[in-house]
Amino acid sequence: MELTKKYRLQILFPLILVAVVLVGTALYHILANESSSNYHCNLGQDCLNDLDYSGAILAFSNAITLDPTNTEARIGLAKAYNGAGEKEFAIRILTDVISNDKMHPQIADALLDIYDSYGDESRKISILHTMISQTDDNTYYEKLTDAIMQKYEKPHIYAQATEHTVYTSNGEVMTRGSNVLGQLGTTASLGIIGVQQHAFADADFSGNAHAVYAYGKTTYVIDDAHDLWAAGENRWGQIGSAYGSLTPTAGWTRITSSGDVAAIDGAPGILFILKKDGTLCYSGIYASHKIVPCALPAISAVRVTENTVYALAVDGTVYTASIDVPLKWMRLSSSTTYVVDFAASGSYYGWIDSNGSFYSNGIPYPNTWTYQDNYYLQTDILIKELETDGTNTVFMDVYNQIYYVDNDGNNKLVKRDSKASNLYSDAQNIYAVYEDGTILQWNRNNGRMYITVTP
Repeated sequence: MELTKKYRLQILFPLILVAVVLVGTALYHILANESSSNYHCNLGQDCLNDLDYSGAILAFSNAITLDPTNTEARIGLAKAYNGAGEKEFAIRILTDVISNDKMHPQIADALLDIYDSYGDESRKISILHTMISQTDDNTYYEKLTDAIMQKYEKPHIYAQATEHTVYTSNGEVMTRGSNVLGQLGTTASLGIIGVQQHAFADADFSGNAHAVYAYGKTTYVIDDAHDLWAAGENRWGQIGSAYGSLTPTAGWTRITSSGDVAAIDGAPGILFILKKDGTLCYSGIYASHKIVPCALPAISAVRVTENTVYALAVDGTVYTASIDVPLKWMRLSSSTTYVVDFAASGSYYGWIDSNGSFYSNGIPYPNTWTYQDNYYLQTDILIKELETDGTNTVFMDVYNQIYYVDNDGNNKLVKRDSKASNLYSDAQNIYAVYEDGTILQWNRNNGRMYITVTP
């Protein structure tokens, strides 16, 4: 009898195991069948892991169709489109679910990753500001500081003033032109009016240059420690050390030693310093000839043009002030608009908002762009950065391609094998720097065309 029971158990056990497997399989298909959003979401994730972006796009799209509230699927679809090189679709998929400036933390993180993948620090700043407003989380403050610094890590290697030019390569500073007040940094032809140094020569800068600038008869260098240096004219205190004499002096003066300078902009007689925490300071005319902070919230960009200065706050507000009187800032943009980047020349300006629409107050734009109901223009590219000199308007899109408005009013693509790594301007010129080291320059005196100025 005991023997019979033993064999009976041996026979029943496999049957029970098969039954358990069958029940489990049935439950799995009930809970995760091909008509469920989670099933397609998991399939999409597998495709994403295998870099099968087409398969991932199909799977995540099916998941969203079955459940439009599936955040994981939406993020996965955005990653798949971004991986496939369709950055505009990737962004739109995520921004479509943002309402009343309320943002899901996972959506925010996904957008930050996408913007980071193509170096769009301006839009990263907009997301971080939104999350700071929602959470007041210190992590987002830290990321905001990093984003401001990253915005200015791009190569700012060439600058031209009226009488001199400065260029940096591999940390070395080179200058050419007039040295009447020591703006070349050296003793070559120091103080001699009318004499020009026609070829670039070593400027005797002892540090390693990160970025170079030139305004009036003053040259500025931000070194790799993010300290600021200057050579040349200081008659209005524009190098932050009270009035200077007009006696020509060679050499470089360290303006800051705090290691927190992100960028500068200026004009003859005045200098604006943007620090990595968003503080904007200025020196020179009407600043008591020493560096003083501006009465503004945290700033992410500054532009000085003719007698006007513009500043973009991290909350998307554009401010402006005249520099021929003590600075009195006024708000320029609407409270309902979030500006991600702007360009200005004198009293003319324009910007891109967080939706990718373009606003112009007198600066050129392509004649194929049409106005929407809100006085904004619908663009045919997703713009990351823009610059203007009043005659030229130049754009960089999210694929790091450069466009400009040509003489026929077209948005013309600059066709190059290399991608652009930065777009910036000074008082007279717009520059596009490419990964292969090429520098293109637009100057209003040359009309709507560019020249190559690579030394």
